[in-house]
Amino acid sequence: MDISNWDAPGVLYGKPATQCSAQEIKDETWAQLKQHLNDGGAQPIDDANLIAWFLDPDIEFPNPGAAANAEPLMINVAGSLQYRPEAQVALDNLFLAGDYVRTFTDLACMEAANEAARRAVNCLLVAAGPPRLPRSFGRWRSPRI
Repeated sequence: MDISNWDAPGVLYGKPATQCSAQEIKDETWAQLKQHLNDGGAQPIDDANLIAWFLDPDIEFPNPGAAANAEPLMINVAGSLQYRPEAQVALDNLFLAGDYVRTFTDLACMEAANEAARRAVNCLLVAAGPPRLPRSFGRWRSPRI
């Protein structure tokens, strides 16, 4: 789960995640998942099904109740787009793909990585030039559709 709003009061403890302990963050997240997904009588989220949980180690607790998010996982820092690389860089044979590449999807997510990969492949195809078939293939014809 990505916790995108660390400053809004939660539904369980009534305080923002920045003021919660790791256990409270887990409890709050689990409560909100159940509140949202257990709808209309269905209960896909059940306490008995929680086997383990993990909180990113970049979320630091300098003292109890004062959590700090040291790594913005999904929402990029304002103004960072200009510093991110394009899929095609100055090296002719190096193409970049990943959610950190400059794209129209300004989020660290799979959609941004997918867009960057398409850009990198397009750059690679342009750099490679038109396909060259061996002479044994004869004249190439496009298939009829």
